[in-house]
Amino acid sequence: MSLIDDLWAANRLPDWDALYFSGDENGYGVDLDPSVPGGMRVLKSFDLHKAVADHPESLSGVGSGLAVMPLEGGDELWGGEGAHGSNGHVVRVRADESLVWMIFFWDSNPFSEPIELSGRYATFRSTTDVVITVDIDDPRRPVPDQYGR
Repeated sequence: MSLIDDLWAANRLPDWDALYFSGDENGYGVDLDPSVPGGMRVLKSFDLHKAVADHPESLSGVGSGLAVMPLEGGDELWGGEGAHGSNGHVVRVRADESLVWMIFFWDSNPFSEPIELSGRYATFRSTTDVVITVDIDDPRRPVPDQYGR
């Protein structure tokens, strides 16, 4: 298991804006940007072990999904919150609730509104109307313009 899988199993996540994949020892910075298709930019990768070692105080508690969308094959998409009221996260989990991928945002507020699914694209909306659309198989992939804001 990777560090992100261990943290997910303990209901803890680094509390900075980033995308993580199960089994990957890296994270990918993300930036909310309503001017781009999908509402989010994926930035460069970083070493997750080093980031957590440098900032051990930056781990946040997370819970299960506030908004849930079942997928074919048993996986689910979740929208949720972090330990602070301004935090939010979106996640794809397997049927056993193990992590496939997750994106954490420091300042989005919880993603608790119903998740919209169109083909392989999911749209998540927070309580403060932050809206992101991601490819459910790989959120690093660009989202076509028709899903942009």
